[in-house]
Amino acid sequence: FFTIVGLKLWPGSLDGPLGGRMLAFLFSAIWVLYRIYRDFGLHFDLTLLRTTFAYNTYQSVYQLQTWVINYLDRFLMAMLIVMSDLGVYDFTIKCLLVLDLVISGIFTSFFPKILSRTAGQKLDGTSIEINRYYHGLTALIMIMVCGTILVLPILISLFVKKPGYEAAVNIVPYASLVFLLRGMRLYFGLPYSTMKQSKPLPVIFAIVACGKAALSWWLIKAFGIYGAIAATLVASVLEVFLLWFWMKDTFNYNFNPLKLIIGPLMLMFAVIMVEPLLQYSYAWQTHIGYTLLTLLLLVWLYRKEIVLLDITKIISS
Repeated sequence: FFTIVGLKLWPGSLDGPLGGRMLAFLFSAIWVLYRIYRDFGLHFDLTLLRTTFAYNTYQSVYQLQTWVINYLDRFLMAMLIVMSDLGVYDFTIKCLLVLDLVISGIFTSFFPKILSRTAGQKLDGTSIEINRYYHGLTALIMIMVCGTILVLPILISLFVKKPGYEAAVNIVPYASLVFLLRGMRLYFGLPYSTMKQSKPLPVIFAIVACGKAALSWWLIKAFGIYGAIAATLVASVLEVFLLWFWMKDTFNYNFNPLKLIIGPLMLMFAVIMVEPLLQYSYAWQTHIGYTLLTLLLLVWLYRKEIVLLDITKIISS
């Protein structure tokens, strides 16, 4: 709502969208601050603020680094390839924001429960209960990625009429694969929040950022849009590895590798190997095949849990 109002109040071809978003952010901030003041008032606890800032300083640096690295490939593409390809790539990434928001929403729905159950306790490792959340999230991500690969190209073909942007149809399956690593990233990032060990995060992401910058420069020059996607995938894998490696000696990651890692990677490799061969001749059939493969894979991975499900209880609730 605020975005629409901002864009209407600040029209223009060049600075209008940016100015409109700035107004939207301003309206949103004023509304949020008003609601907070109305419901809770203003209170200051300097001791609490010091501990909060001490913890969130590294988180803030990490978030800024995340923002920079997420947009770095656009700047490199603007220097290395034609602007039309950059427009198609940026359009594809924006279409996939829906997937990003859904995953973030699911994660934020259960993460406070993990924090509340571990409050006042020394959490030095994961448990079966904690793993269930992340295994379930990973399974949902696999299903949503397959759904995105199947549905989004159809929607783009039907509703996007701007010349050149139909090329996004062929890019969506590859760009969606980055989200298959999201469950692993959130899982291996767990102790940085629960143990308040956020200090290594800027270092980890500095390594990831440098690696992605160098790899993006090389791959974008060689392969264009697909090079940018490949660099993002490699950088995401590196980030997951570093998150695990930094904490493996102080935090016990006790999980099922088939559910958290092998399953998503099997789907990823299936798309990478099959998509170049069949996307132009049997696109929708191939995309349905990914969905069937994922369902069969999940049935096999969760065969023990499925047997224990009480369908009548689930339907009644």
